[in-house]
Amino acid sequence: MYNERERLMHHQQLLSPASAAADLQLLADRSPKHPQLDEFSLSPTRHHDAILLELLKVADRGTIVENRLRYSGKQSAQTRTANEPEPAPVPDAEPEPVPAPPAAKKKAARASRKKTNTPT
Repeated sequence: MYNERERLMHHQQLLSPASAAADLQLLADRSPKHPQLDEFSLSPTRHHDAILLELLKVADRGTIVENRLRYSGKQSAQTRTANEPEPAPVPDAEPEPVPAPPAAKKKAARASRKKTNTPT
């Protein structure tokens, strides 16, 4: 799609080991009979450099970026559903009383002692 100079320029701008799996998937879609596809699929992060160079021969920059965004969206959706906490239990009708802070307890204890210690 691009000449060698443009391909190297886009390669430098798009190079990311984290996107290797998405790039490999797009390369498999665009060129299913690619001779190195089996080798790349064994370790995509190791071959991220070569995957991107080969992908730039069959896809343009915009397609690669869109595929990466779509792939990362699918991954985050799967992660969200896998990591969702269980729903919180339904609270009882009457909430539990909130305990008073320690300072308030001390004041209440002093006040009750003063009342009991005063002569009548």
